[in-house]
Amino acid sequence: MNTDGTTRWAIIADDLTGAADAAAAYGPTHTSSVILDVDCIWPEAEILSVNTESRYLAAEEAASAVTSAVGRALAQDRRIFKKIDSLLRGNVGAEVAATLAATAQGRGRGLAIVAPAFPATGRTTQGGLVHVGGVQNTEGSFGGDVAGALADGGLTAEVQAGTSRLTPEELAAHLRDVRERGIDAVVLDASSDGDLKAIAAAVERLEFPALLVGSGGLAGQIAARDNEGPGARNAQPRRVTRTLTVIGSYSSLARQQTEELVAAGAEHITLNHDALDEPAVARQVAEAMTRNDVVLTPDPVGTIDKSQAIVVAEALARATAAGIGNCDALVMTGGETATAVLKSTRRRELHRPRRD
Repeated sequence: MNTDGTTRWAIIADDLTGAADAAAAYGPTHTSSVILDVDCIWPEAEILSVNTESRYLAAEEAASAVTSAVGRALAQDRRIFKKIDSLLRGNVGAEVAATLAATAQGRGRGLAIVAPAFPATGRTTQGGLVHVGGVQNTEGSFGGDVAGALADGGLTAEVQAGTSRLTPEELAAHLRDVRERGIDAVVLDASSDGDLKAIAAAVERLEFPALLVGSGGLAGQIAARDNEGPGARNAQPRRVTRTLTVIGSYSSLARQQTEELVAAGAEHITLNHDALDEPAVARQVAEAMTRNDVVLTPDPVGTIDKSQAIVVAEALARATAAGIGNCDALVMTGGETATAVLKSTRRRELHRPRRD
């Protein structure tokens, strides 16, 4: 299997955050597009990251959405990467099973190679179990059991512990053996980026349909291999003079990020939660963007009402739309916030051109 600088990938993700996260690994060295609406016309980008918006659908509906997206990607002669959540949220088993079935059709028996670890964020896999900060993640339906999540979708899965002790050649030989024994999926441990790099190198040596399944961690290692291949390009950084940052989260980390942006010179504008429909904040953002970087957030001392999350996100979106014409870069945190902002600007896809 050849993975060089010209490989055209389709990343199939179950939410916007995951789609953007995986596509970001390719940076500006490839043309990339994040598809927000699967029914739109897909651009001819080298990297397509498709949001099927299926995380909270019923398993059968999620599988159908994924099958449709994979079919369109294969029709464009793209390789498939199935993006899953590193904490196994969503319809992991149903979506991986649907993707494997679609990619193997007419090509012989496939094998899903599953490595959800994202070491850069403290999320690793040990003995087939998801760990966060070195502690097993017991939350969710499967208690961090990757094979259990896959079995829920009807897949037979085998755990390969101790991946870091194998060379890419040894791991590739093991993967061939797993496939010959009729197993649908193999779960690979990873506690470092080096482990994920070895997995990417092993998969490159396989001659049968291999479906890569993982989070942004594995996507980053696939991107790194593409960028090392023939035709790889070095991009020059783009100068940005005005940034609008929209932070929809109330978390302590979000507060810290806001404080650091303000310390760096950004103007902090907050929503008025007693008058979310009023245009005053939008006018304030539009005016501030003509002179300064801006960080826009909900009221940090306001009462948190999760039932109003979408209403708050839509208010952030309206204020963002007012200032977007005066910024060089728009930074958004939080999936609901990003979705609301993009809907308000009628975006169906996000395109990132290549910079040579």
